[in-house]
Amino acid sequence: MGGFRYTKEENMKKRILCLLLAVLTVLSCALVACTEPEDDGDENLNSNVNTARAPKTLNMWVITEEETTEEAQKQVEAAFNAITEETYTTHVNLIFSTKDEYEAKLDAQFALTDSRFSDKDFSGSLKQSEEITTTIDPETGMTMMQYPTASKYQVDIVLITSKDMLNKYIAADYDSSTKEGRLKSLNTALNNESKIIRSYIYNTLFDNAKVNNTWYAIPNNDLIGEYTFMMINREMADKYYFNESDFTTFADLNDRGEKTPVAKLIDAIAQNEDLSKIAPLYGMADYPLVEYWGKNGAMTALASFYNAPNATLGYFPGLSTVFSDRNYNAYMNLMYYCKENGYLMTEGQETFGVGIMTGDYSLMQEYADEYYVRVLDYPHLND
Repeated sequence: MGGFRYTKEENMKKRILCLLLAVLTVLSCALVACTEPEDDGDENLNSNVNTARAPKTLNMWVITEEETTEEAQKQVEAAFNAITEETYTTHVNLIFSTKDEYEAKLDAQFALTDSRFSDKDFSGSLKQSEEITTTIDPETGMTMMQYPTASKYQVDIVLITSKDMLNKYIAADYDSSTKEGRLKSLNTALNNESKIIRSYIYNTLFDNAKVNNTWYAIPNNDLIGEYTFMMINREMADKYYFNESDFTTFADLNDRGEKTPVAKLIDAIAQNEDLSKIAPLYGMADYPLVEYWGKNGAMTALASFYNAPNATLGYFPGLSTVFSDRNYNAYMNLMYYCKENGYLMTEGQETFGVGIMTGDYSLMQEYADEYYVRVLDYPHLND
């Protein structure tokens, strides 16, 4: 089928942006920006140094692809240090590792960190100086901030890749009085100066990220799981005088017994367009707001229906037959009407008028330029 996919370069830009946003999210939780000093009328015009807070250097562990070159890693590190240094007076050392090596290397680093207590040359503290030191750039004459060298024992920000990894690092050297092990509790920050972060992350994900009523990590804000989408070809909708707001549901008839806009658009495409190039409908998907009462979720005439796509999976609003639900019948009637009339997309057709797809959230981004995208069903969090 025809598709609209991001190029490799666009994907790389998105990954770099996601990495930067992740770092800034963690930094905003760990570092509280200080207020700017009052203007004393003696501004140093030959300086780019923000003296509001002492410079810090952090070590952050990230996962990279195997084909990422050392030069590319350096460019990424330089690009977002340009932001973190200016915004947070903080330099970040990015420590790259491929996915298959990441956890083992991080374990080895933690073992090295633990060894500092038996290292006769270790001073006993990883705390960096609060003094602000500067140097002059010989090429530009600008006054530059000097950042401290991170200790070889220092581990500041890590990527937690699984629930098991999270629990492992919490349990390591766990202190019941502080509720901290390898990972530091974030409760104080997330309930006070950095609580704004919680408004940007889906609350169910955020609340379920707690372990023993404590946050040790900030959950990834990616929308996860499988969605069911309805997609409406923008060009076809405009051609047949439909507005974006017309398409609210996938069904043959509305509650007044009239054909819905999506059913009318499918018919218009089938009757007027070159069907060797465009299909009226792409995809077959079961009705999204239903929980069947068959063995292991198999289809059966007995089912529970939800009144909204984001209803809680554990809540069953009652048991009935699928044939008694008007919305179910309207959905399935249009689906099988298209199948029986040969409206479904086949190999060779370039695009489609209406699509029903299941997949992750990237489908919405992939098709948004050419299609109006409606979510018919959201992922349900069971665990």
